[in-house]
Amino acid sequence: MKRNNSNRTERSKRSLEKSSVRRDPARMMKPFAQSPSARQAFFGRFPERKPQRHVQDYDVRPFKKIPAIRQSSEASASDGRFILENMLGSGGICEVHAALDLRRVEWGDANPRIAIKRLHPDLAENVQARVSLAQEFCVLRHLAHPGVVRVFDLHRESFGMCVSMELLEGHTLQEELRNRPAGLGLSAIRIARMLFDALSFLHDHGVTHGDIKPSNVFMAAEGRIALIDFNVATAIAKPGAACSPVTLGLRESLHLPSFSLRYASPERLQGARPSPQDDIYSACCTIYEAIAGEHPFGRESSQEAMEARKSPKKPRALQGRQWKMIRRGLSFEAHLRPSASDLLKAFSPRRGLFQGLKRLLHIDRGI
Repeated sequence: MKRNNSNRTERSKRSLEKSSVRRDPARMMKPFAQSPSARQAFFGRFPERKPQRHVQDYDVRPFKKIPAIRQSSEASASDGRFILENMLGSGGICEVHAALDLRRVEWGDANPRIAIKRLHPDLAENVQARVSLAQEFCVLRHLAHPGVVRVFDLHRESFGMCVSMELLEGHTLQEELRNRPAGLGLSAIRIARMLFDALSFLHDHGVTHGDIKPSNVFMAAEGRIALIDFNVATAIAKPGAACSPVTLGLRESLHLPSFSLRYASPERLQGARPSPQDDIYSACCTIYEAIAGEHPFGRESSQEAMEARKSPKKPRALQGRQWKMIRRGLSFEAHLRPSASDLLKAFSPRRGLFQGLKRLLHIDRGI
């Protein structure tokens, strides 16, 4: 037994010596250090790593050619990022141009044309006007919804401060009503649904548009409805709001109207601050006009209609629950008006028992 134990001890010692030799890096690399041929034969099996080139060593590709555009008189003088094209619209403070974004052209963007909203030339150096444009950008920059025009960034160009935004192809609801003076009828129900959806999104994020009317409801070519012109939009100070409250002192100092009289609520005409209930009244007036082809109170303002105790007539295209909500939205008292989400539910398709059975029958028949 003693002899067997001694043999085991000797074998374990020899195995330890062999393992230490294997793990010794210096001893492992000794044959390669003494024999260049062995070193070349061993390391030749591995591909040689090529040194990485510095970024400056790469060739710079030339910019793509800029397509032909319709430049305005001031576009040739601008050496900045944007080249202004035709004017799309103009208001009391700002004007909107179609523009070519040279940086998008450089990057090879398939659609380099955008919209540029800039101050009027006579207000380009006005500090209050700059603050107003910056506040409008502050309100919109965190909002992402198909029913709200999308803004990109705030810029300072040679022609003054401006905001870049998406270029919408289409026309406004006001232009549509000019072509169809009798109203849009049932096709306006879809417009109402998208408008109330956008309003519900804005109010949930603490933003009030403040000037909803047919000329500020854009009917895009792809079939969606987008609210534009947030010049008098306000951000309500509440948790989760898009930004801090926005002041409206610029329009008052320039003696410019901050809302449209025919679409303003009575409390707004009396000097109250904008609120979501004002948007509800203006939106219901807009939808009523889109359906019936005329304003619910004719050419009179809400204050005049309230004093005359006028009441709008029910359009034929509206169902009972839809007319009930629109009638409440046209109320002269703010606390009686429904919310945007309630209006959205009233104009959304409702699946009743008949619709559910019809859907099940279609599924069973494979239709």
